Amino acid sequence: MAVIRKRSKTSEQKQAADELARVDKQLEDLARFPQENPNPVLRVDSDGAILSANNACSLLDFVCQPGQVLPRRYLKIVAEVLASGLHQVIEAKGLEGIFSLNFIPITNAGYVNIYGNDITERKRAEEALQETQKDLKRAQAVAQTGSWRMDVQRNRLLWSEENHRIFGIPKGTPMTYETFLSCVHPEDREYVDRKWQAALQGEDYDIEHRIIVGDKVKWVRERAELEFDKQGMLKGGFGTSQDITERKKTEERLRQTRDYLDNLITYANAPIIVWDPELNITRFNHAFERLTGRSAGEVLGKKVGILIPADERDEALKKINRTTKMGERWEIVEIPIQHADGSVRTVLWNSATLYTPDGKTPVATIAQGQDITELKKTDKMKDEFIGLVSHELRTPLTVITGSLRSAMSPGISPEDARELLQNAVEGADQLAAILENMLELSRYQANRLQLRMELVNIADAAQGVIERLKGRGAEQCFSVDFPTNLPLVEADPVRVERIVYNLVENATKYSPAQSEIKVSGRRKGDFVITAVSDQGKGIPGGEKDKLFELFGRLEESSYAKGAGLGLVVCKRLVEALGGWIKVNSAPGKGSTFTFALPIRRAKA
Repeated sequence: MAVIRKRSKTSEQKQAADELARVDKQLEDLARFPQENPNPVLRVDSDGAILSANNACSLLDFVCQPGQVLPRRYLKIVAEVLASGLHQVIEAKGLEGIFSLNFIPITNAGYVNIYGNDITERKRAEEALQETQKDLKRAQAVAQTGSWRMDVQRNRLLWSEENHRIFGIPKGTPMTYETFLSCVHPEDREYVDRKWQAALQGEDYDIEHRIIVGDKVKWVRERAELEFDKQGMLKGGFGTSQDITERKKTEERLRQTRDYLDNLITYANAPIIVWDPELNITRFNHAFERLTGRSAGEVLGKKVGILIPADERDEALKKINRTTKMGERWEIVEIPIQHADGSVRTVLWNSATLYTPDGKTPVATIAQGQDITELKKTDKMKDEFIGLVSHELRTPLTVITGSLRSAMSPGISPEDARELLQNAVEGADQLAAILENMLELSRYQANRLQLRMELVNIADAAQGVIERLKGRGAEQCFSVDFPTNLPLVEADPVRVERIVYNLVENATKYSPAQSEIKVSGRRKGDFVITAVSDQGKGIPGGEKDKLFELFGRLEESSYAKGAGLGLVVCKRLVEALGGWIKVNSAPGKGSTFTFALPIRRAKA
């Protein structure tokens, strides 16, 4: 058996030698025709001296003449291939390109054949490919978009460098579908797995989900296309992963800002409305609902003109079109708004037009209003009040000055002079009453009303007032009806007299001569109730609520006289003393004003 093995080894050595001889012969045959080879071919001895070289060797960057020694960088390679018997391939720059140099040892002859191959175009293609790959990597890094390929059959996942960076997994880590799924946020895993399994059945795979990277949560968008082999069998998929974390953060900030602005508009105290270039209403906040008595659901999508009174609509729409079409900005523009109940509100508007990013095309107009209806009404009432007060003051002043001038005229009799002086006194009393009411009201409005509390007999106060009015020429018949056991009230005596005086004088203004004016009192619980009744023409129902309002009598009516301060002062003083006041009246049936004052005023 040992001899057989020896013979077998000898046979193998012989076969190897024959094969080497065959290769050497082929190389020798090739070397016989070096000039026919378009690429460099040269032979060097064991010291690197050139034995032969074809004409194409002139393309190399060193001199290729017999006897010339190779550049030092090649000598080591010659020695190595002769020692090992194995060839080596290197790249070398030529004069006009790049060559692949294959060092083939001919060990039994002690020399090395060097075969060159022009690989310039291949190198250029490789460099272009490398540059393209670099560009791709840079593009993926800039776009924060990685790529991946999934081999479904082998459950192998290949990621680009950017994909590894996005997911925070080191490059070289073995990747499977399960590895990827473990990176997905626990709350999103079921969704992602379901979408991928559906994609394997042909559905689109374009999803956004969260991933866990270290201790941070990131958002990615993933898209994929499936790949099939020639037999139509599913091989896997190719896709991209884009880091959309910043976009999601921006969207969240925008959502929060949008929600904030939406709530700001919706719940703002000021009426806010938005309409598009076609004047269709697109936003309508709660304050606007209160202003108009209409819900947003009633008006959204309808023309803004429905909110404007018909008789003023055309003029208002001209203003609205200027801000919508021409970008005119409103600072203070008055446009009326009609309430659902038919009443008209006066509203001051400011507005701004919103444009597309080009800054030229309007997309919407937002306007904010201020309801000044009551303000304008108050201004009007104040103007009328000033006029009426001026008139009321002028009347007694005219009486006073006229009477005094007449009394001083030459030849006037003592009796006439006395009567004229009496008229002047009455005018002065009337003027004093008007001024006192104005002062009382002013004190109340300025919170400077000082009360001097005493025990007051209202019956005595009423009797005193009646005597004063009779002395001033009141022509009505007065009666007083107070029980003898009626308790005193704790109040300011001056203010009690002012209340009774205003009510009784008011009755004289609206009662016919010789008609009865009755002042009565009674006890009810802890209060003394005082009533002043007349037989005048009464008060219309719609006017009664206005009698105790400041400037309330300024509304047009057939019965109103004077400045209208007396009843307002009565209400303020009664309430300041802890009581209440009301009126009961009907047209043609006279009026009864009733006020209550506490017997013992509650301690503050």
